[in-house]
Amino acid sequence: GVRAAEPVFIDFDLGDKSATTAFHIIKAEKNASVTVIMRYESERTSSGTQILRTICDAEEGAFIRLIKVQLLGKGFVQTDDIGTTCAEGGRVEVTHVILGGKETYTGAAGALPAFGSAFKADTAYFCRGEQKLDMNYVVRLSGKKTDCRMTARGTLQDKGAKTYRGSIDFIKGSAGAAGNEYEEVLLLSPTVVNKSIPLILCGEEDIAGEHGSTIGKLGDDTLFYMQSRGIAKSEAEMLIARAKIVRVAALIPDEATVEKINAYLDEVFSHE
Repeated sequence: GVRAAEPVFIDFDLGDKSATTAFHIIKAEKNASVTVIMRYESERTSSGTQILRTICDAEEGAFIRLIKVQLLGKGFVQTDDIGTTCAEGGRVEVTHVILGGKETYTGAAGALPAFGSAFKADTAYFCRGEQKLDMNYVVRLSGKKTDCRMTARGTLQDKGAKTYRGSIDFIKGSAGAAGNEYEEVLLLSPTVVNKSIPLILCGEEDIAGEHGSTIGKLGDDTLFYMQSRGIAKSEAEMLIARAKIVRVAALIPDEATVEKINAYLDEVFSHE
């Protein structure tokens, strides 16, 4: 029944050539709510390995908001596995901002077995240089009137490579359930690699499921509008790329964390 007013922070300040593992369980008991913010940082030139697992367990009527901000150095490899389960009326929301690292493998497995339970994920990323990002989100809806909403927004530049898998599985018994997934990708180079794999599985008749995506370069109309106001093409592309990240960062209820993201973006875009 406790509703935590302030976020709980778990910070990792990683050194060069470090190797770390961490396993966290976040449990919100009946009618409780909590926000947990995890921030992963290192020097920009550092490298290392990090393996993470985070489990979110929301009991009846409980709410867990999990926020992850990855600002690691350009040589880091991170594997970040998230698992969630919700009891009746329980909700889990995941906000994930991924900007650093050499290779990042992440995603979430969500289970919605009880009436009225819900899962929501908002992801933002910017892959540049030779960064590699692999995301896999799978949500299984088996309870009645359950709800799943997933969005991913990001930009690929240089030789950046990204794979996004979003799977919504309506299992028999999930009558009245709803699921929606949407992806928005800006491509800034002909050498990027983008793989978008949306999937909706349906074993129940009385459900509502949809997915959509917008993938491509900056539109001619948008580019013309900005250039007519003295904004060069390269600058316009960076403005749009930043806007995608800021849109997701605005969901984070902590100014200091948002400032860290903005400072990282300032540094990145100053070199573009």
